[in-house]
Amino acid sequence: MAENNTTKSNGQISVQDAQVAVVMVPLPAQGHLNQLLHLSRLITSYNIPVYYVGATTHIRQVKLRVHGFDPVTTKNLHFHEFPTPPFENPPPNPNASHKFPNHMIPLLYATIHFREPVCSLVNQLLGANHRRVIVIYDSLMTWVLEDIPAIPNAECYRFNGFSAFYMFSSYWKTKGKPFQPETEIFEDIISSENCATPELWELWNKQGALEGKICSGELYNTSRVIEGPYRVSLVHNKETNGLNLWAIGPFNPLLSEQNKDSNKQHQTLYWLDKQETNSVIYVSFGSTTTLSNKEIEELAIGLEKSMQKFIWVLRDADKGDVFAGEERRAQLPEGYEERIKGRGIIERDWAPQLEILAHPSTAWPMHSDQPRNSQLVTKVLKIGLNLRHGARQDELVTSEIVENAVRTLMASPEGGEMRKRASELSVAVKQSVMDGEVEDVPAIPNAECYCFNSISAFHTFSCIWESRGKPLQAGTEIFEGISSNKNCATPELWELWRKQEALMRKVSSGELYNSSRVTEGLYLDLVAKENDGLNQWALGPFNPLLSEQNKNSNKHHQTLYWLDKQVTKSVIYVSFGTTTSLSNEDIEELAVGLEKSMQKFIWVLRDADKGDVFAGEERRAQLPDGYEERLKGRGIIVRDWAPQLEILAHPSTGGFMSHCGWNSCMESISMGVPIAAWPMHSDQPRNSQLVTKFLKIGLIVRHWACRDELVTSEIVENAVRTLMASPKGDEMRKRASELSNVVKQSVVDGGVNREEMDSFITHITR
Repeated sequence: MAENNTTKSNGQISVQDAQVAVVMVPLPAQGHLNQLLHLSRLITSYNIPVYYVGATTHIRQVKLRVHGFDPVTTKNLHFHEFPTPPFENPPPNPNASHKFPNHMIPLLYATIHFREPVCSLVNQLLGANHRRVIVIYDSLMTWVLEDIPAIPNAECYRFNGFSAFYMFSSYWKTKGKPFQPETEIFEDIISSENCATPELWELWNKQGALEGKICSGELYNTSRVIEGPYRVSLVHNKETNGLNLWAIGPFNPLLSEQNKDSNKQHQTLYWLDKQETNSVIYVSFGSTTTLSNKEIEELAIGLEKSMQKFIWVLRDADKGDVFAGEERRAQLPEGYEERIKGRGIIERDWAPQLEILAHPSTAWPMHSDQPRNSQLVTKVLKIGLNLRHGARQDELVTSEIVENAVRTLMASPEGGEMRKRASELSVAVKQSVMDGEVEDVPAIPNAECYCFNSISAFHTFSCIWESRGKPLQAGTEIFEGISSNKNCATPELWELWRKQEALMRKVSSGELYNSSRVTEGLYLDLVAKENDGLNQWALGPFNPLLSEQNKNSNKHHQTLYWLDKQVTKSVIYVSFGTTTSLSNEDIEELAVGLEKSMQKFIWVLRDADKGDVFAGEERRAQLPDGYEERLKGRGIIVRDWAPQLEILAHPSTGGFMSHCGWNSCMESISMGVPIAAWPMHSDQPRNSQLVTKFLKIGLIVRHWACRDELVTSEIVENAVRTLMASPKGDEMRKRASELSNVVKQSVVDGGVNREEMDSFITHITR
């Protein structure tokens, strides 16, 4: 009879004597590194040691991010640095025809050299009195684990960095879009065809054949309350052979009063403290998206013209070794930052996104799963709107589009409704991660793999739905008109995906999501259904739900001081993540749009991270002459890091202009901030649809179908004003707030998300 090696204290399962160890193998991209770092923190809280592996440069990055974590949850977190051979490291091209960060492909290929050291580490741990070693790997790191299935008592679980919605929609389309009652929502779903480059697809294909041999299950950074139906659809999908799928998100901490000062030093949070409730839109497009100069210009003008307050994280995707101090500074319209002073903040470096979103989002997807994530956010969750639809990804998002989207999200009844839904969803997600009872799980072999999906369940299911011919079934009506995945990533990424896809189907025993059932329960269930009952866990939100004990962690940041002086909900936070680069024209339009919107804002204006972001490399975006001077007091331009979570959590933040990367979506949802969606690539277009059409807590700045069009300052202005200064925006804020409350309720004692995490830990430690 097997010995029971788990105990439960205060509703928390604890593994005794560390008989199980976990090896974490993240993809070397900032968002993926962060998600698996948060997941590591969650797993170590169960007294399970986690060994986080990666290249020296990336381990240095994540070690700095660990500062401020609860020491209790990090004492069992160990880092291992593995060498990589020299490889080509080209800078990102903000004017490339495709938004996918193709410059990262050589880095992804270099990770194959982790194969031997990972295998050696697993054997070493098994020889150190661990009865079982669990390897959690990013879906594009499959080839690193080719030797693991041959090791007794070692099993692999795939982390899907996408939503269950995206995964299922992809399966659905690849299967010829079969008509099933639950898939009506996928009828207009964005095609995956152009969501990545041929280079990525080639890389994917090279690893796909290995998946079926390695994966014992899949993990998603999502929640059953968000993507439940899509998780179920994935479980029932024949392609997954009944793999267990776990939605164990949100990974980000669900910030509450006890920790809301954790990034209080950051300027954006101070600034948010001074703004009115739900008055600020946060604009950020992640760490791998690069905007062209024209796109940056249009976004700037749109934000300015929207007359809404905003925080805009303006930075290009990392290029090479960022420890070198090189800079590509985005140029804003002349005098832009001066004109928006007091109304907007341009953040050129890091921003505390989670805290910004948590402070009392318009989606702008860029590539890969992002178009479908935008659809999840806008069409399914209905907590956001689209700036650019997936089918128009090659069109410039003009300042007019940005302006209209921001105004809709921040200053309209529609935006208010989105905020209301976002708040309700946030409460449900937080409730879902409360402590609860542990469900029995079926016995599984000693060697298993679980996949963590860093995308939404909505995006996952939409991909399944699209791949199967868009079958009409209950729950899929929202996918009518959803963006295609076709142009969401570059050929290089699709290649990378195809290289691993076949392997994933063979090795995964379940899936994990940084999501919540309160936001994606329907899609999690649909994904599970399409994967023949494969276990899927929604374990999110992974981000902290800020509380009193950490509300001062970034208090010194300028944005937080500034927020403290703003009216509640009066500031819009503008940030497009760490991999998105805006063109000079995009920046100019965005700057002008923000200025003309007459709304207060924090704008994180920096190019997406290039390699190691701690090197100090910078590509400084140029704003219109006199811009920052004109906007003194109304806007803040942040050129470096901004405490995004604290900014979103600040009461003065009322909106978030975002690329709709899934991490940003989850942070915004959990903080109850509506989104102005501007998808760039990947799952972002469909995430924007989830936010705007389903959750209804946001608006679209630029539709994916218009991705090649310039987002003019007029568009930006209208979007900001709609979101920040209209009854429509007020409604979005109201819905976002209500959704946030539901999410927060989901993570307390008895919440569905706590049950999900307990279920997964029980499953892998049985």
